Amino acid sequence: MKSKKNDEKIDKLKLAINTKVVIFKQGALENLADFIIRMIRVRTRLGYGVEENEGSKKKLKSIKETTIEERKRLLKRGKLSSETTPLRSNLTRTGELLESITYKISKINFLTILIPNRKHKDSSATNAEIARYQEESGRTFFKLSSSEINQIKKECVKQIKKNNLTKFKL
Repeated sequence: MKSKKNDEKIDKLKLAINTKVVIFKQGALENLADFIIRMIRVRTRLGYGVEENEGSKKKLKSIKETTIEERKRLLKRGKLSSETTPLRSNLTRTGELLESITYKISKINFLTILIPNRKHKDSSATNAEIARYQEESGRTFFKLSSSEINQIKKECVKQIKKNNLTKFKL
């Protein structure tokens, strides 16, 4: 259960991001986006997911034996992502779903992390269909844990200090 104090901190962070980020120097929001995307990719590749935002990270559901065998065949043919092994989670054989995570920055410097809904090279399925399948299979990966949110807050403060910008209290 979330505490009122935690909700207030999150609201304060949202307000701070929405008001102070506007004065970030070129590249600061991009750095923050890269930080968040890298966090999701690394956690997922280490075999962990987050079932609900601000929840705890949990071990992803194990990879099926048929998937392991298919990945071994792909590895022999040189078609398995370099970011995975037959036993390590990468959500897809090629790693394309995780690699497709990107960001958009609006004209008012609002940062959005997203997965573009395009078809995969090796499948007729779209990213949305694959992400939905992964979640239904017990591999929820596109959410942030409370500790990850705290890391993002620290990164925001770091970017502000690095760029000598107005500080805000979290």
